[in-house]
Amino acid sequence: MNAALFETLLSRLPEDIPATDRDLIRRAFACADRWHKGQRRKRGDPYLTHPVTVAASVIDPRLDRSLVCAALLHDVIDDIGRDATLVERLTELDRMIGPDVEGGADDRAFTLKLLDRLHNMRTLQHHGPRAGNA
Repeated sequence: MNAALFETLLSRLPEDIPATDRDLIRRAFACADRWHKGQRRKRGDPYLTHPVTVAASVIDPRLDRSLVCAALLHDVIDDIGRDATLVERLTELDRMIGPDVEGGADDRAFTLKLLDRLHNMRTLQHHGPRAGNA
């Protein structure tokens, strides 16, 4: 497990977070670390830095711990083919035209999608120009 990156994430957590929540986040991190092993971002850093950055953004407004875990795992379905309910909802958002999906969309999934997009936009300079764009 990438201990340094995990310690960076843990340092962002509130001190009063229960041990069970810390353990849940540790397990989500370990899964993301294992499933993204060997993947790199376009700028060359380990892919895991992206979900950890998104998870750290979730911690700032002190949203629920399941959202922190979902942030760590948010690219698992598309990139690795794993399964998780909140992450599935997030993936569905990419395919939606609007929020009027049968049963409505989970607000946490919208929040996570926005934070994911925010980090992607902050690192856009590493993607280079797209073909066909002026």
